[in-house]
Amino acid sequence: MNDADWLAAESEWKDPANWRLFGHIYVSPRDPRVLVRKRNPEFGWTLNFAHRAGWLWAVGTLGVAVAGLVVSALRG
Repeated sequence: MNDADWLAAESEWKDPANWRLFGHIYVSPRDPRVLVRKRNPEFGWTLNFAHRAGWLWAVGTLGVAVAGLVVSALRG
């Protein structure tokens, strides 16, 4: 990502219209980044749910957690 692209992505990140659910969900199709820092950097990082890769990461992470619970329940 060159400087101009980075500045455009940061501009998208700073736009309050791209944040949903009280600033916890980031949705910006013009931002090429899939992983972005949260509005308050002390809270870590979040996914850009405007991109398919963001959804794949979310579903994959949830799938691993559910699979672990299922295996644990089946083992008793």
